[in-house]
Amino acid sequence: MDETSQNVYRENVELIDTLRSHKQELDEFQKLKDYLSRLIATTNNEKELNEILIKEKVEQILKQNNQIKEFKDKIQLLENSLTQFINEFDLERKNLLDQARIEHESSRDEIIKLQRTLELKTKEMNQIKKLAKIIIDQRTQVETFFLDALQHVKKQITMNRLQYRKDAFNAYQNRMLSAHQGQGDYPRIRTFNETFHGYSTNSVFHDLEEATKW
Repeated sequence: MDETSQNVYRENVELIDTLRSHKQELDEFQKLKDYLSRLIATTNNEKELNEILIKEKVEQILKQNNQIKEFKDKIQLLENSLTQFINEFDLERKNLLDQARIEHESSRDEIIKLQRTLELKTKEMNQIKKLAKIIIDQRTQVETFFLDALQHVKKQITMNRLQYRKDAFNAYQNRMLSAHQGQGDYPRIRTFNETFHGYSTNSVFHDLEEATKW
Protein backbone atom coordinates (compact mmCIF):
# COMPACT_ATOMS: atom_id res chain seq x y z
CA MET A 1 0.00 0.00 0.00
CA ASP A 2 2.80 2.38 0.79
CA GLU A 3 4.41 1.79 -2.53
CA THR A 4 1.07 2.21 -4.28
CA SER A 5 0.39 5.44 -2.42
CA GLN A 6 3.80 6.72 -3.35
CA ASN A 7 3.18 5.90 -7.01
CA VAL A 8 -0.19 7.65 -6.90
CA TYR A 9 1.40 10.66 -5.22
CA ARG A 10 4.12 10.83 -7.84
CA GLU A 11 1.57 10.55 -10.60
CA ASN A 12 -0.48 13.33 -8.99
CA VAL A 13 2.59 15.53 -8.75
CA GLU A 14 3.44 14.85 -12.41
CA LEU A 15 -0.16 15.46 -13.40
CA ILE A 16 -0.19 18.78 -11.49
CA ASP A 17 3.05 19.82 -13.21
CA THR A 18 1.60 18.87 -16.55
CA LEU A 19 -1.59 20.83 -15.86
CA ARG A 20 0.46 23.80 -14.71
CA SER A 21 2.52 23.64 -17.91
CA HIS A 22 -0.63 23.35 -20.07
CA LYS A 23 -2.21 26.27 -18.22
CA GLN A 24 0.87 28.39 -18.80
CA GLU A 25 0.82 27.50 -22.51
CA LEU A 26 -2.90 28.23 -22.61
CA ASP A 27 -2.28 31.66 -21.06
CA GLU A 28 0.43 32.37 -23.61
CA PHE A 29 -1.86 31.29 -26.44
CA GLN A 30 -4.61 33.54 -25.05
CA LYS A 31 -2.19 36.51 -24.94
CA LEU A 32 -1.12 35.71 -28.49
CA LYS A 33 -4.75 35.48 -29.54
CA ASP A 34 -5.53 38.86 -27.94
CA TYR A 35 -2.51 40.45 -29.64
CA LEU A 36 -3.48 39.00 -33.01
CA SER A 37 -7.06 40.19 -32.52
CA ARG A 38 -5.86 43.73 -31.82
CA LEU A 39 -3.49 43.54 -34.77
CA ILE A 40 -6.31 42.34 -37.05
CA ALA A 41 -8.61 45.13 -35.83
CA THR A 42 -5.87 47.73 -36.39
CA THR A 43 -5.14 46.30 -39.84
CA ASN A 44 -8.84 46.38 -40.74
CA ASN A 45 -9.07 50.01 -39.63
CA GLU A 46 -6.01 50.91 -41.67
CA LYS A 47 -7.43 48.99 -44.61
CA GLU A 48 -10.74 50.89 -44.43
CA LEU A 49 -8.87 54.20 -44.12
CA ASN A 50 -6.68 53.34 -47.10
CA GLU A 51 -9.72 52.36 -49.13
CA ILE A 52 -11.36 55.70 -48.31
CA LEU A 53 -8.18 57.61 -49.23
CA ILE A 54 -7.79 55.63 -52.46
CA LYS A 55 -11.42 56.31 -53.37
CA GLU A 56 -10.96 60.04 -52.73
CA LYS A 57 -7.76 60.08 -54.79
CA VAL A 58 -9.47 58.28 -57.67
CA GLU A 59 -12.37 60.75 -57.60
CA GLN A 60 -9.92 63.66 -57.48
CA ILE A 61 -7.94 62.28 -60.44
CA LEU A 62 -11.14 61.74 -62.45
CA LYS A 63 -12.22 65.30 -61.71
CA GLN A 64 -8.82 66.65 -62.74
CA ASN A 65 -8.90 64.58 -65.95
CA ASN A 66 -12.31 66.04 -66.80
CA GLN A 67 -11.02 69.56 -66.18
CA ILE A 68 -7.94 68.89 -68.32
CA LYS A 69 -10.16 67.58 -71.13
CA GLU A 70 -12.35 70.70 -70.94
CA PHE A 71 -9.28 72.96 -71.09
CA LYS A 72 -7.90 71.02 -74.05
CA ASP A 73 -11.24 71.32 -75.88
CA LYS A 74 -11.32 75.09 -75.25
CA ILE A 75 -7.72 75.47 -76.43
CA GLN A 76 -8.40 73.42 -79.56
CA LEU A 77 -11.47 75.53 -80.33
CA LEU A 78 -9.48 78.75 -79.94
CA GLU A 79 -6.65 77.41 -82.11
CA ASN A 80 -9.11 76.45 -84.84
CA SER A 81 -10.77 79.87 -84.66
CA LEU A 82 -7.41 81.66 -84.86
CA THR A 83 -6.28 79.52 -87.79
CA GLN A 84 -9.51 80.19 -89.67
CA PHE A 85 -9.28 83.92 -88.91
CA ILE A 86 -5.68 84.12 -90.18
CA ASN A 87 -6.53 82.17 -93.35
CA GLU A 88 -9.48 84.42 -94.06
CA PHE A 89 -7.31 87.49 -93.57
CA ASP A 90 -4.65 86.14 -95.95
CA LEU A 91 -7.32 85.58 -98.59
CA GLU A 92 -8.78 89.04 -97.95
CA ARG A 93 -5.32 90.60 -98.21
CA LYS A 94 -4.71 88.89 -101.57
CA ASN A 95 -8.07 90.16 -102.88
CA LEU A 96 -7.24 93.69 -101.75
CA LEU A 97 -3.89 93.59 -103.54
CA ASP A 98 -5.55 92.35 -106.75
CA GLN A 99 -8.15 95.08 -106.56
CA ALA A 100 -5.47 97.71 -105.89
CA ARG A 101 -3.52 96.68 -109.00
CA ILE A 102 -6.64 96.91 -111.16
CA GLU A 103 -7.59 100.38 -109.89
CA HIS A 104 -4.05 101.76 -110.23
CA GLU A 105 -4.60 102.79 -113.86
CA SER A 106 -7.79 104.75 -113.14
CA SER A 107 -6.97 106.68 -109.99
CA ARG A 108 -3.63 107.18 -108.29
CA ASP A 109 -5.29 108.83 -105.31
CA GLU A 110 -7.55 105.81 -104.82
CA ILE A 111 -4.50 103.54 -104.96
CA ILE A 112 -2.82 105.56 -102.23
CA LYS A 113 -5.97 105.31 -100.12
CA LEU A 114 -6.18 101.56 -100.64
CA GLN A 115 -2.52 101.12 -99.82
CA ARG A 116 -2.95 103.07 -96.61
CA THR A 117 -5.97 100.99 -95.73
CA LEU A 118 -4.05 97.82 -96.53
CA GLU A 119 -1.15 98.96 -94.35
CA LEU A 120 -3.56 99.60 -91.51
CA LYS A 121 -5.09 96.17 -91.93
CA THR A 122 -1.64 94.56 -92.19
CA LYS A 123 -0.47 96.28 -89.02
CA GLU A 124 -3.63 95.18 -87.26
CA MET A 125 -3.18 91.58 -88.40
CA ASN A 126 0.49 91.56 -87.44
CA GLN A 127 -0.60 92.58 -83.97
CA ILE A 128 -3.25 89.85 -83.99
CA LYS A 129 -0.74 87.23 -85.20
CA LYS A 130 1.71 88.18 -82.46
CA LEU A 131 -1.06 88.05 -79.91
CA ALA A 132 -2.24 84.72 -81.31
CA LYS A 133 1.25 83.24 -80.90
CA ILE A 134 1.38 84.46 -77.32
CA ILE A 135 -2.07 82.97 -76.70
CA ILE A 136 -0.96 79.59 -78.01
CA ASP A 137 2.25 79.70 -75.92
CA GLN A 138 0.36 80.68 -72.79
CA ARG A 139 -2.63 78.37 -73.07
CA THR A 140 -3.49 78.40 -69.43
CA GLN A 141 -4.28 82.15 -69.64
CA VAL A 142 -5.92 82.04 -73.05
CA GLU A 143 -9.30 83.64 -72.38
CA THR A 144 -8.08 86.59 -70.29
CA PHE A 145 -5.18 87.33 -72.62
CA PHE A 146 -7.35 87.13 -75.75
CA LEU A 147 -9.75 89.73 -74.36
CA ASP A 148 -6.84 92.03 -73.49
CA ALA A 149 -5.45 91.56 -77.00
CA LEU A 150 -8.75 92.55 -78.59
CA GLN A 151 -8.88 95.72 -76.51
CA HIS A 152 -5.34 96.55 -77.60
CA VAL A 153 -6.20 96.01 -81.27
CA LYS A 154 -9.28 98.22 -80.98
CA LYS A 155 -7.10 100.96 -79.51
CA GLN A 156 -4.58 100.55 -82.37
CA ILE A 157 -7.41 100.78 -84.93
CA THR A 158 -8.64 104.02 -83.36
CA MET A 159 -5.11 105.49 -83.39
CA ASN A 160 -4.54 104.40 -87.01
CA ARG A 161 -7.84 105.94 -88.09
CA LEU A 162 -6.90 109.24 -86.44
CA GLN A 163 -3.53 109.13 -88.20
CA TYR A 164 -5.24 108.37 -91.53
CA ARG A 165 -7.54 111.38 -91.12
CA LYS A 166 -4.52 113.55 -90.37
CA ASP A 167 -2.55 112.27 -93.38
CA ALA A 168 -5.56 112.59 -95.68
CA PHE A 169 -6.13 116.16 -94.52
CA ASN A 170 -2.47 117.07 -95.11
CA ALA A 171 -2.54 115.49 -98.59
CA TYR A 172 -5.75 117.39 -99.43
CA GLN A 173 -4.22 120.67 -98.26
CA ASN A 174 -1.08 120.04 -100.33
CA ARG A 175 -3.15 119.41 -103.47
CA MET A 176 -5.19 122.55 -102.86
CA LEU A 177 -1.98 124.54 -102.43
CA SER A 178 -0.49 123.04 -105.61
CA ALA A 179 -3.68 123.81 -107.55
CA HIS A 180 -3.67 127.36 -106.23
CA GLN A 181 -0.10 127.75 -107.50
CA GLY A 182 -1.12 126.44 -110.90
CA GLN A 183 0.65 123.09 -110.53
CA GLY A 184 -2.41 120.87 -110.85
CA ASP A 185 -6.19 120.62 -110.78
CA TYR A 186 -8.22 121.39 -107.73
CA PRO A 187 -9.26 118.20 -105.93
CA ARG A 188 -12.86 117.30 -105.24
CA ILE A 189 -14.31 118.91 -102.14
CA ARG A 190 -13.51 116.62 -99.25
CA THR A 191 -15.16 116.54 -95.81
CA PHE A 192 -13.04 116.03 -92.70
CA ASN A 193 -15.68 116.98 -90.14
CA GLU A 194 -17.84 114.14 -88.87
CA THR A 195 -20.79 116.54 -88.45
CA PHE A 196 -21.18 116.84 -92.23
CA HIS A 197 -20.33 113.24 -92.99
CA GLY A 198 -23.92 112.35 -93.95
CA TYR A 199 -24.15 115.27 -96.39
CA SER A 200 -20.86 114.75 -98.28
CA THR A 201 -20.11 112.31 -101.10
CA ASN A 202 -16.35 112.60 -100.56
CA SER A 203 -15.74 112.18 -96.85
CA VAL A 204 -12.74 110.75 -95.00
CA PHE A 205 -15.24 108.92 -92.76
CA HIS A 206 -16.66 107.22 -95.83
CA ASP A 207 -13.14 105.86 -96.53
CA LEU A 208 -12.98 104.46 -93.00
CA GLU A 209 -16.37 102.82 -93.41
CA GLU A 210 -15.22 101.18 -96.65
CA ALA A 211 -12.05 99.97 -94.93
CA THR A 212 -14.20 98.46 -92.19
CA LYS A 213 -16.26 96.59 -94.79
CA TRP A 214 -13.08 95.19 -96.34
